[in-house]
Amino acid sequence: MDLYHPNKSIPFKIVNKVLESICKITVETKEGKSYGTGFFMNYSDSLKCLMTNYHVINPSLENENIEIEIHNKKKMKLKLENRYTKFIGKLKDMAMIEIKESDGIYNDILFLDYDNNYITKGYSIYKDADVFSIEYIYWEDASCASGTIINIYEYEFDHNLSTDIGAEGCTIILLYDNINLIQVIGIHKEEDKKHKINGGIFIGDIFNKDLIKENINNNYIIGEI
Repeated sequence: MDLYHPNKSIPFKIVNKVLESICKITVETKEGKSYGTGFFMNYSDSLKCLMTNYHVINPSLENENIEIEIHNKKKMKLKLENRYTKFIGKLKDMAMIEIKESDGIYNDILFLDYDNNYITKGYSIYKDADVFSIEYIYWEDASCASGTIINIYEYEFDHNLSTDIGAEGCTIILLYDNINLIQVIGIHKEEDKKHKINGGIFIGDIFNKDLIKENINNNYIIGEI
C-alpha cells in the first residue's frame, strides 16, 4: 500500500473549520529546534486544552520553552506553570495542556469537541475507513492529507495518511459526506517509512476519567503512567 496516495477529497468547508483548531509546535533545546503539530479540544465545560504527542513536548519539560503558532500566524510562548496538564507517556504518547482565556490566542481558536458516544451513534471506526489530517511539516504552512485506516489494535491503529517530520501530534478525523460532522478519533504518532505505515493512537483514553483520576479544578502536572 502506498503511504503517500491520497484517498478522498476533503470539502473545503471542513478543512477551513479544522484549520482553526490546529497549531504548529516549536520546541527549542540546547540541541536545537524540533517541530510538531497540536490541536485544541474541549475537555469539559470548564477546561479547554491543547493536545499533542507526549514526545513532541517532552524535550522542553524542564525549560518549558514551547512556542505555538496558530492558523492566523499568531504566536505564544506556552508556559506549563499553573496550568492543568496531564500526560499518558511512553505507552500511549499523549499530552494535554490547559489553554486559558487570558492566553493571547484564546479567542482565535476553535476548540473541537470529543464525543465518547460516536460509535453507538453509528459512526464506526473500521479498517479502510476514510480519515484526514491537517498538519504542520517543518516550518511550512499547514497541509492537508487524506487516507484510510489500515489496521486497528486495542489502543492504536495504522493509517496511510501522508506525513513528514513535524506532523507528529496532529489530529486524525473520520471523513464523512456530512461536512457538519467533525469526529476526532486519534493522534498521529509516528511514521514508519520502511514499512510505509503510519501509527496513530486512539484519543479516548485521555478523556477517560477512570484511567487518570484527578480534580479538574486544580492546576498541577500529572506524570507518566
